[in-house]
Amino acid sequence: MLAQGSGKIINVASLLTFQGGVFVPSYAAAKGAVGQLTKAFANEWAAKGINVNAIAPGYMATDNTEALRANPERIASDTGANSGRALGTP
Repeated sequence: MLAQGSGKIINVASLLTFQGGVFVPSYAAAKGAVGQLTKAFANEWAAKGINVNAIAPGYMATDNTEALRANPERIASDTGANSGRALGTP
């Protein structure tokens, strides 16, 4: 991409890129790193014609969110369950 002077990179971040993970600190740290690398590369490579972004999907019903899903009070506050939002399915 650098050689051709154009390109697009889309990284996969997470909601935990922006907030701490109570039950999954290593996952939150890794996704935080994805967010910071995305920002760094976006700043460094924009002038060279490369667009770098990240998407951050909401909570998904996976093993990683088992503790969250087991706590109805927390899931309601974290996902806005009262507004009709729900966890995604992989």
